[in-house]
Amino acid sequence: PLWPGHPMSAHWGVPDPALAEGTDAEVAEVFQAVFESLRAHIEEFISIVDKLDQPDLAQIARNMGSPGSVN
Repeated sequence: PLWPGHPMSAHWGVPDPALAEGTDAEVAEVFQAVFESLRAHIEEFISIVDKLDQPDLAQIARNMGSPGSVN
């Protein structure tokens, strides 16, 4: 997609768990591993956002074209 401004992006490459083969338990392990990997990335992202101050968040909202203000 086109992103206006100067966005940052991250790619969290994980295997597609739907392609996992093996016993039910082995497939479940793959799904669990992918889930935990994504959870860790999301938690890290949230911790970074939590460290931003209100002016930073307001600037991000303006750059995204979000209506309203950041509280």
